[in-house]
Amino acid sequence: MQTITGTTHTLPFAKLAPGDFERLCLWLVRREGYERAEHLGAAGSEQGRDIIAWREGRQWAFQCKRVQDFGPKDALVEIDKVLALPQDQRPAEYVFIITRNVSANTRQQARDRCADQIGCHFWAGTELDEMVKRHPDIVREFFQLDDLEQGGFQAGERLKKLRQELSLKPSEFMEILGLASETRYRTMEAGESECSRSLLETVCAVSGVSLEWLKHGTEPEHAVDLLYWPRVSEAIQILVDLSPESVYVTYEQKNLHVGLCAQTDKFIYQVYDLNLSMDFWKWDEAFGYIPYFFAFLHSLQKTFDHRVCGRRISPKNRRRLYGGKAHPYSIVPPGMPKFHYWVDDVLDIWHKRLNAEDYSRMYGKWFPRVQQECRKHKTKIEEIIGEEIWR
Repeated sequence: MQTITGTTHTLPFAKLAPGDFERLCLWLVRREGYERAEHLGAAGSEQGRDIIAWREGRQWAFQCKRVQDFGPKDALVEIDKVLALPQDQRPAEYVFIITRNVSANTRQQARDRCADQIGCHFWAGTELDEMVKRHPDIVREFFQLDDLEQGGFQAGERLKKLRQELSLKPSEFMEILGLASETRYRTMEAGESECSRSLLETVCAVSGVSLEWLKHGTEPEHAVDLLYWPRVSEAIQILVDLSPESVYVTYEQKNLHVGLCAQTDKFIYQVYDLNLSMDFWKWDEAFGYIPYFFAFLHSLQKTFDHRVCGRRISPKNRRRLYGGKAHPYSIVPPGMPKFHYWVDDVLDIWHKRLNAEDYSRMYGKWFPRVQQECRKHKTKIEEIIGEEIWR
């Protein structure tokens, strides 16, 4: 059995919520070799028994106490509840699991009350601390510590920022992360306790954010790559290899900057800055790239069909998204906003869906100009793609 040893740290039991502490005790009872453990305390009316289990054919009962003080009176109240049980429900052995140390006087009075009716035991304070440390999986699950001698990270502020960007409640986020204790999670988010490296690695695995950003605040929060779209087929193949659930093509409403986010899981995005603005009439050079942009849009639409989603974003959000300063989910969340079909509309050069006036009202006067630019390069675009697109 692996044991966490050689440390002066005491586990912070007091920071666990009562329900979390009872679950910890259930885990401990099972790890210590007791069988058929049942958590009675979860349903209430436990009659002095938060947990019952069996060992060598004898029933054991466990009373879990996450308390600041525990004296003779506290012990006798619980023992009297157990002794009042019918004989067939009364355990053979009774254990107090207590987060603080218990005096010799309290122990003796409790055992005197039990007399020869049931056995009385204590897993208390330093005894409990030592027992839990025998089981690293319990330490990781309830305290998020891989090694009590290894320092953690003060990442609470960034953890909270990310959770809010993902539009999750603390209880929802901790469930996704596989944590047992919401209380423990809240203390980390509030900066009252550190986050272990293993927890932050789990956060990265489910959200796609940078581990260095989580640990130290080193930007970017989210990685941003460049996609060389003029090599149309190669760029499309890169996206195909990602097997995205959705492809979000964004344009900034002021400067018409274009970018792309490929969503591969609920909270996992691959972000690409296309390093392009659609204000073609302002370009001083590189006009030869224009038809390749439209060829890329058409190939994107043809390859991914309904998975291509349009998004209009503000200049501020463009800087946040393509500067890696925010999680993409906070800027291009799933759904169908007003400009969901802007890529289709750009390629509607013969105005089969709407006329130029309607497009101007919907997007702005720039939009028909972009469509006009597409019409101008129609022959070259079809040559790049290798097929006739518009008839």
